[in-house]
Amino acid sequence: MNELTRMAYLDAMGIDSYISRAQLPGAAPSRRLVLVPREAQRETADNDVAIAAIPAPALKKQRGPAHFPDIQAPRPRPTPGATPVETAAPARNAAQPRFSVAAIVAGGWVWLEELRDMPLAREQVQMVQAMARALQSVAPGAPESAVGAAEVPTQIAQFDWPMHSNQQLDQSAEAASAALASFVRRKAEQAQCRGVVLLGQACTDRVPGQELDCPWAAISHGTADMLANSALKRQVWSELKELVSGR
Repeated sequence: MNELTRMAYLDAMGIDSYISRAQLPGAAPSRRLVLVPREAQRETADNDVAIAAIPAPALKKQRGPAHFPDIQAPRPRPTPGATPVETAAPARNAAQPRFSVAAIVAGGWVWLEELRDMPLAREQVQMVQAMARALQSVAPGAPESAVGAAEVPTQIAQFDWPMHSNQQLDQSAEAASAALASFVRRKAEQAQCRGVVLLGQACTDRVPGQELDCPWAAISHGTADMLANSALKRQVWSELKELVSGR
C-alpha cells in the first residue's frame, strides 16, 4: 500500500500518525515522505492538466525527484583519556590431546593401559587378573592358598580426554596430565592399593608418575601387545617380580 494512501486511511479513521523530527540513535532509518495537504490536492489535480501540455524535456526537469538529506545517527564521542576496548576472540588451545586410559583395580594394584582406539577387551581384563594373581602368589609372606586363587576382585574404570566439549576451558596437554593424575590417585585411595602399574610405553608417556604420590612402576609392554605376541609375557613377568621384590 502506498504510504500516502495508508496515512489517508488512518486520518479517516481518526488515528493520528506521528514521526520523529530527527533520527533516533540506534533506531532504523525512518522513511520520510512529502505530505501534501488536502487543500493543495485540488490545486495539484488542476496543475496536472496544465503540466500534461508541457513538452517532455521540460517535464523531466520540473518533475525531478525530490532530494532529502540523509539523517545520520549520532555517534558516541570518545571520552578523553579512555582506552578503546577491543573484543578479543577466545583463544583456542593449540594442543588438544585425545586419548582414553583404562584403569583396572585388581590384586591391590591399579593397572593402567592406554586404549588404542579400541574398547577394553575381556581378554585384556583376564590377563590383568592373571598377573595380579601371580603377584599375590610370589609376594613375601603370601599364604599358600593364594597360589590357587581362582578369582581376583576387579574394578574397571575408564578415563577419557577431553572430558568436555567446552572450548572456553583448558584442554591442553598440561590440563590432561593433571586431570589424569588426579583420577589415578582417587582410584588408588578408594581401593587402598599399594601402587600403580603402567602397562606399555604409551601409558608410561601419558601418565605423570611423579604426580601420583604413590608407588608406581612402568612395564615395557601392555596387555594388547602380549595378546598379539605371547613371547612378551616372559619379559613382563620378570619385570613384575622385580616390582614385588622391591616392595
